[in-house]
Amino acid sequence: MPTQYNKDETFEGLYNTRAEHLRRYVRSQGAIVNLDDIVQEAFARLYDRMGNDAKPIERERLVAYLYTIARNLVLDQHRQNNRATQIQTGVDDTLLQSIPDTGLLPEEVYAEKELFEEFVDAVANLPEKEAKAVKGLLEGKTFEIVALETHIQMPALKYRLRKAKNLLKNG
Repeated sequence: MPTQYNKDETFEGLYNTRAEHLRRYVRSQGAIVNLDDIVQEAFARLYDRMGNDAKPIERERLVAYLYTIARNLVLDQHRQNNRATQIQTGVDDTLLQSIPDTGLLPEEVYAEKELFEEFVDAVANLPEKEAKAVKGLLEGKTFEIVALETHIQMPALKYRLRKAKNLLKNG
């Protein structure tokens, strides 16, 4: 014989004590999108089921029932997402798949980063005028903009860059 309980008080108590736990459980089951919607829907379905006098739920089983509802909602979401990703587009992508990946390997990216950091350190050790000229170009500025910002003529800028190059090369 099921234990009698006050539906509203019991539901409120469950919500206050279990909502955050259920939210973490739903996330642990792989639901990231619509996380709060799933939690809300689970509580709404539990509340509706608690009002069903033909099939009452024992008070001791309410938490388990709530988690079962949530798990089923997450599984439904996964099924729906799988169907959406398996839609046939009718496009032959074999050509795209045959194009080799020409991106850098992780160790090459690391080596480039290390080299760039060494270069930045070397530029920092240049005399101030030459360092400003090189830093401007490293920031992606044009020769004209660097010349305007440093208040020098274009030939003077080019001279400073040549001098910086020689200092870095011999350096």
